Amino acid sequence: MKIDFRRINRLPIPFNANSGDIEFQGNLKYDNDGLVHLSAVMFGELDLICDLCGSEFSYTVKEEIDFLISDGVYTSQNNNLDVVELNGGMVDTEDILSSEIELIKSDYHKCGNCQHNERN
Repeated sequence: MKIDFRRINRLPIPFNANSGDIEFQGNLKYDNDGLVHLSAVMFGELDLICDLCGSEFSYTVKEEIDFLISDGVYTSQNNNLDVVELNGGMVDTEDILSSEIELIKSDYHKCGNCQHNERN
């Protein structure tokens, strides 16, 4: 779902996006300082590769996503570090979901067997 940045106001705009077995639901609303606040939940199942043994396993995702979005380069005196800079004037929730999935995939993951073997 693409939403024009300029059309987002103080009334929350609900959105829903999905990718495979991952759902992404939340709201967008104008915050202040020209920023939009995204508050969402991402949940579902994601297939990952164990970084120790290389086997594929299913990972349950349940993440709360909460950050600010700027249309273009964000320059402010507030030093707010949780600002995502977008270009083009559109908030693309499917693109944000894809980026969040890639962040999870890039993390270090261990399957259940490797976690169990590490404890013993």
